[in-house]
Amino acid sequence: MAADEAPAQQLRDRQCDHHVGLTTVLGDSPRLAAADASSWTETLVASYVWGQGDNGYGAYRLGEILRDSSAEAVLGRAVAVLADDGAVAAYRELRGAIRGLGPAFFTKFLYFVGGAVPDVPGPRPLVLDQRIARVVRAYATRVGQEAGLEQPARLATWLWSDGGWTPHRYSVYLRWMHGATEQLTRSTHGPPTPDLLELALFRGAWTPQRAPAGSPGPPDGFTAASEELAAQEGLHETGDCRISD
Repeated sequence: MAADEAPAQQLRDRQCDHHVGLTTVLGDSPRLAAADASSWTETLVASYVWGQGDNGYGAYRLGEILRDSSAEAVLGRAVAVLADDGAVAAYRELRGAIRGLGPAFFTKFLYFVGGAVPDVPGPRPLVLDQRIARVVRAYATRVGQEAGLEQPARLATWLWSDGGWTPHRYSVYLRWMHGATEQLTRSTHGPPTPDLLELALFRGAWTPQRAPAGSPGPPDGFTAASEELAAQEGLHETGDCRISD
């Protein structure tokens, strides 16, 4: 295998693993019945188990979340909002709505539901958790250094904390990931979908890099989409809490 083919092959291998994860949670059906309100708590449980893996405290945390008697109704409303208004609006609907359920896990719920609900407006939801935020933070720091910003690491840490991301920050993340995927699909190393790119970042199979100045073809990574990471609009967010999941 040629050296320049190795990253693409690694991503293809991980896409197979990712498909297995999707099938485990969603079953054989390509979509969930949007009208079947009884399924949303079950979908949350499945996505939570998928995300927790084999650690020893997931069952207790999930039990605390499910103690909320409004959980089913809240999830159902979020799914309806996702179908009508898109991923960011659904994120806003779930943020702080169920005690103990933070964005690292409710974005997993939205991701799996988003793969099953047809015609979601705008970019489809993706998982945003602590590990992904730290990858983005490291890249944002590099972008800030190259842009000559003062204290780029501090700014990146403020924008991409370990949890409690605002709906605006989730919107930036989605636009960044979908924009990066569009760039990368024009190169030999590009994953075909944003969720595969998210998986590659999560597993450390690929690290975003800027292309060398003057190099031909599209940038290798997030050059255009990354401008959001250093944008001043990030300094004007409100209610950006710092609560970890």
